[in-house]
Amino acid sequence: MFSEPSTEAKFSHAFGKVVKSGGKNIEVAVMTKDDGLKQLEEAEIDVIVTEIEAEKAAATEAAKNGPPKET
Repeated sequence: MFSEPSTEAKFSHAFGKVVKSGGKNIEVAVMTKDDGLKQLEEAEIDVIVTEIEAEKAAATEAAKNGPPKET
């Protein structure tokens, strides 16, 4: 979707702060030098939202469990 990995990471980080539930009410456009302005389709946004929600859930679970215990 994004041409540079750092762009996607920045987008995900910023987007994760505002995503509450689903991508139904979100519109996103990406502007690049090569491709100009491109509005993302709902399916593309849903993929991003799903990834962000999974990362948030994993972070929450990790925080609940604390650091891994040594055996």
